[in-house]
Amino acid sequence: MPFIYILMWKKLYSSFRKFPAQQKVAELLLMYGLKVEKDKIFCGSIELSFSKVARAVGVDRRAVVSTVRNNMEK
Repeated sequence: MPFIYILMWKKLYSSFRKFPAQQKVAELLLMYGLKVEKDKIFCGSIELSFSKVARAVGVDRRAVVSTVRNNMEK
């Protein structure tokens, strides 16, 4: 695994270490290459609902909303 990926995952875990549900959401976003733009999640040009992403990860919808908002702040 290239060094840049190790740094990326290390930063991800340090950013969400206090929020395990948000960490799961962030992992899913990275694994599938999903894009966060204007408080929305996209797969290419297809907008994904927070509820369906939450169901896929096994967390509450509010965890997805918080993850997206935290991502937009950074």
